[in-house]
Amino acid sequence: MKSNTSISFKRIGSRLLDVIIIIIASYIFYFLIRRFGAIKTLPRMSFDSASGTLREVGSRDYQTTLMIVLPYYFFVLLWLYYFSSGYKSGQTLGDKFFRIKIKKVTGENPSRAQLFLRDFIIIYPVFLLAFFDHMILIAHDDHDFALAETTNNFLMVSGALMLFSFIIIPCTMFFSKTGRALHDILAKTKVIANTSDLA
Repeated sequence: MKSNTSISFKRIGSRLLDVIIIIIASYIFYFLIRRFGAIKTLPRMSFDSASGTLREVGSRDYQTTLMIVLPYYFFVLLWLYYFSSGYKSGQTLGDKFFRIKIKKVTGENPSRAQLFLRDFIIIYPVFLLAFFDHMILIAHDDHDFALAETTNNFLMVSGALMLFSFIIIPCTMFFSKTGRALHDILAKTKVIANTSDLA
């Protein structure tokens, strides 16, 4: 039980370190985009009821474009981080620092499908938040306040899901005799001390 508790706190530390790394990388990415103007302004679209098609009626300003597009870039950056580190070795940079590793419950290395499922359960609310934030920005920019109000309700639900995924699910490991959180159980994985790092 003591060993499980120790690993649980290491897991928290590992995730916090991963978040810090991703935030720093995101700020660098944002700075480079602003510095070199790598994103073109998005068009402003309007629905033509006569023809039943969307038509371009202008372009959005650069700052609004950045606010709409960057959450998606952040989400892609998040997945790239986990794919390039965690999916190859079963360890993110945070896991390596705290000397923990993901394994199957049988002790074998997990498949990429298992690692994807674990991360998806935790990370998918970030995508929902990015999407609905995107919709609210577009609605306000188009002065469609009815759509903005409706989308805001979905944004609140996404926020609740994010709270559930980022806080409640990880905390379930403290109430498990095996130290496994809900996403570990669903993906049939466990987190162990990486003894090879201790050698």
